[in-house]
Amino acid sequence: NWTRTSATGMADVAVGAEGQIYLAGKNGTVWFSTDRGVNFTQTPASGFSRVAIGLDNTLFAVGNNATLWKLPAN
Repeated sequence: NWTRTSATGMADVAVGAEGQIYLAGKNGTVWFSTDRGVNFTQTPASGFSRVAIGLDNTLFAVGNNATLWKLPAN
């Protein structure tokens, strides 16, 4: 069964192999969860409409101005 999370106003979601979740908000914000969606934390990033996670956990995001950004995994 579907279970609603606390996240609202989201435009996109990406889930990594280790269970981490990244969200792009409709307002351009980026959020993440490391507890499988129980809690979400806003990052300092803004201006993004889409997110994706690479096989090496690199986070990719598409800016509202159609530019591609990446954040290498730590």
